[in-house]
Amino acid sequence: MKKFALIFIGILLCLTLVSCNTPSGYSTDAANNTSPTDTVTDKPTEKVTEPEHTHTATGPWDRDAKKHWQVCEDGEKLNVAAHTFDEESICTVCKSTVDMTDDGEAYVNTYDEQNNLIRYTYYGADGSAISEILSEYAIDADGNYYEKKSTEYDYANSVIYVSEYNEYEDQTARTVTDLDGKVQQKDRFEHEYNDEGEAIWEKTYIDDVLVMEITGYKTYTDGEYSVRFPESVIEYYEDGSKLVTEYNEQGEVGKETSYNADGAVEVSLNYVYEYDAEGNYKSIKTYDGETLIKDSEYAVSADGWSYMAKETEYHADGTKTVREYDENDELIGETKYDDEGNPI
Repeated sequence: MKKFALIFIGILLCLTLVSCNTPSGYSTDAANNTSPTDTVTDKPTEKVTEPEHTHTATGPWDRDAKKHWQVCEDGEKLNVAAHTFDEESICTVCKSTVDMTDDGEAYVNTYDEQNNLIRYTYYGADGSAISEILSEYAIDADGNYYEKKSTEYDYANSVIYVSEYNEYEDQTARTVTDLDGKVQQKDRFEHEYNDEGEAIWEKTYIDDVLVMEITGYKTYTDGEYSVRFPESVIEYYEDGSKLVTEYNEQGEVGKETSYNADGAVEVSLNYVYEYDAEGNYKSIKTYDGETLIKDSEYAVSADGWSYMAKETEYHADGTKTVREYDENDELIGETKYDDEGNPI
């Protein structure tokens, strides 16, 4: 009996050892005790090292009134240094000039290799940019550079003006936006030229609506001095009315005619000029049709400048007002007269 008892105890010990040492790949659950489970092997996580960013300047030199720098693609400033100027007061690095005022304001101009002004910036005394103009250039058929586009930033008023020009240096388009790029107005300018490349008429459109037309040009020459000016200018208004301004041979306004929306004349003013031997004004008379409504008399100052010394305004009821001015255009006297010429 003791022998069988010892054998039985040994069997129980073996079973206990088997139960306590079940391989990890097998379940002891009765329903799954013959199914192997997925074996997971834990491995240490490898640390991924990001490559270091190499700062590279991607654009031209930027600058303010004191320093210049380049900018990395991530926005970080590189190569920051103070301006160094050559004998022509141009920075040897960023090709800019700096003009400082006594108030601490600054005007900075930047030039390209052809000495074209490509950037102008006006800085306030606190160093902030108040206005800025960026210019782009092209080459005409004769190999000369001309400004084909300018972008003006008016930071004080939050406005951007983008203007385009042709090879005759005439403006052909202008777009007005806010600082976020939202368009506020689009202007267009059309020109026709003669064989000498001179404009012979122009039209101006705002948002594709015709607002002004120049119908031709004249040239006034006085010795070596020469200037071209319009023959007439037509201004068109939203209500359908218009104003036609005609110029005389000296480039002065000779006639102004206002038309209503139906094309009928509302006001027609004529201007008659009288000059002295030096070409200064002696008088300018203004007529409404055939009626004199204003007579402006001029004098010459001690500095040789012509100024309006007396102005007589004639009223429809026969009365008149006479005003006198000094050479600084300050009113020094005014007298009103009745229809019989007596002071009132």
